[in-house]
Amino acid sequence: MRFFSLDNIITTGVILLILKFFFVIFQIDFLNQLNNQIQDFQINDIVFSRLIDRKAVQMDTNIIIVNISDLKRNKIAEQINIINRFKPKTIGVDVLFSKEKGEDMDRPLADALSKVNNLVLVNRLVNDNEQIKLVKSIPLFSQYAHSGFANFIDEEDFRTVRKFSSKEFVDKDLVMAFSTKIAELYNPGAVNKLFERNNESEIIYFERNLNKYRVIDCDEVFRKKDNLDFVRGKIILFGFLGPDIKTLSTEDNFYTPMNPNYIGKSYPDMYGVVIHANIISMILNGKYINAMSDKLIIVLTIILTYLTMAFFTYLRFNHEEAYESLSLVFIFLEMGLFLTVMFTLLYYFNYYLNLKNMFFVLAVSEMVSESYFGSIKPLTKRFFSRIGNKLKISKP
Repeated sequence: MRFFSLDNIITTGVILLILKFFFVIFQIDFLNQLNNQIQDFQINDIVFSRLIDRKAVQMDTNIIIVNISDLKRNKIAEQINIINRFKPKTIGVDVLFSKEKGEDMDRPLADALSKVNNLVLVNRLVNDNEQIKLVKSIPLFSQYAHSGFANFIDEEDFRTVRKFSSKEFVDKDLVMAFSTKIAELYNPGAVNKLFERNNESEIIYFERNLNKYRVIDCDEVFRKKDNLDFVRGKIILFGFLGPDIKTLSTEDNFYTPMNPNYIGKSYPDMYGVVIHANIISMILNGKYINAMSDKLIIVLTIILTYLTMAFFTYLRFNHEEAYESLSLVFIFLEMGLFLTVMFTLLYYFNYYLNLKNMFFVLAVSEMVSESYFGSIKPLTKRFFSRIGNKLKISKP
């Protein structure tokens, strides 16, 4: 049986067509949620959720997170004044102050922000009639600060946050991400290395949750206001961490690859401000994840699918009696090989190889091979044979 054959090309093409149009059926409303879960699942998440030894991960002492809880603006101002007395290097506030709240609320906050050096406030990128616009804090606050957008890629529809964009263009103006701007103010050289990678987006290297950052809870800021010298020279992130850090909340909480329930996730596992902290840690430590481009993934998927179908064809014609058992063994061996390669590359080499589609290919490959050789090919031959016979009979 030849390696390059029409049979292998046809079966490969059939599988690729199934792969391309399979999820169309899930666009029906009542199946849409299932579609989102299937599309959102990434096998490589197992590395972050299960394989990395979290106990061995060191705390990032450069970043300190302050819980603003449900405080009003005048109380957030008090927190900022207390922290700012100890001269942190950079302060980032993960709160969008887009509307006025009254003089008694806004004036104390404006006064507090005006005293901060290297202050960064968040803004938001919004899609307004197919045009990207920037929603900022009101000028009363933004006049004292740098700004950066807080949006994550795939943060909507309860999808897992895996990537972030370090910069975007809005009306031809370059706008940095919130975490990128904070990192730049702390260490400009580290951000230059980020931009030299020239990637449209970066896969976030998730290493830490709240237990691996120094966290100051809301009431702790006020109780220990004279004993916070450890914030000197650090990056301080103000953000929401629930009513207190012991009480979970779904507000500004996201799914990440660190979620222990990587299949059928039940509860978000990381607050937005902690995701920003992970991104800043990644930039400052230069610990990036490289990934194969989407185009190369498509090429690799086509090649691997063809090799798979060629091997099924070889087994069918050279080991017919043991074909069923051998094909099953082959499928499990190939699955094990793909998992080993993917996990090894990510765990040891920080290289993200997404072969998720190949597991779908393996799931349907034997069925397609059986259908083609058992039904489609014989029926096609019979059809054209009858046409040929009729043409011969009709000749004078």
